Amino acid sequence: MEKDAVNYLPQAYIDRAKRDAKKCDYMLAGSAFSQELYRNSFWFQGDVWLTGTPRCDVFFQDSTIIKRRVTTDLDIPFATKLALYAPTFRKNMEASVYLQEFTHVKLALQAKFGGCWKVLIRLHPNVAHLATEFSTDNDVLQATDYPDMQELLVASDLLITDYSSSMFDMGIARKKVMLYTPDLAEYLATEREFYFDIKELPFPLAKKPTELINQVLHFDEITYQQLLATFNDSIKQCENGEAASAVANKIKAICQ
Repeated sequence: MEKDAVNYLPQAYIDRAKRDAKKCDYMLAGSAFSQELYRNSFWFQGDVWLTGTPRCDVFFQDSTIIKRRVTTDLDIPFATKLALYAPTFRKNMEASVYLQEFTHVKLALQAKFGGCWKVLIRLHPNVAHLATEFSTDNDVLQATDYPDMQELLVASDLLITDYSSSMFDMGIARKKVMLYTPDLAEYLATEREFYFDIKELPFPLAKKPTELINQVLHFDEITYQQLLATFNDSIKQCENGEAASAVANKIKAICQ
């Protein structure tokens, strides 16, 4: 991010990032790992508060109202189980790298976990214009225009992504995450590097659609939760649903 990716970013992006840094008085972190990262990886020179992140408080609240809002907006039954496909963008802005056939994924999800499943597609804002290149039907729905990504995560039972940090938000919610990374080698060579070895993250990894199906069918909830807990402990994750209150209290103390 930012300073760590300076050789990969256009100058206009860097200029905006530097201006953003000057406008900010404080940054918020949800883990000790992120706190240290933010101190060194932005052009920001102020304090980084280890408060948790208010946008993640929603994962610790009753999800009923949010899921009802999402399902109502998409005109699907409330009891439907949702798999959210939310990949990040590439510099070439092409759709060819993305997963676009979801029938077998849906069938695997129903076979493994039961219930009626639908797949939601949520593209990164940088490539939202590619949404029309995806085929949709009663079981595969376009959610790129839905206004709040966090609400989609709350409403979903499983996230399929590639290199998006949404995997960590879903991990905070202790929900299922699977990674589909058909262009892993190319991404590392031409896009950006990672802060973690992606193969050592707690999320099952697939490079081909058939591997993704296999990951679904052989998903082990107990092992997954153990790996997720170990990872969150390793980064000293501090999200507890009270971040907004913690930030508000700090602001009140400063203003007194």
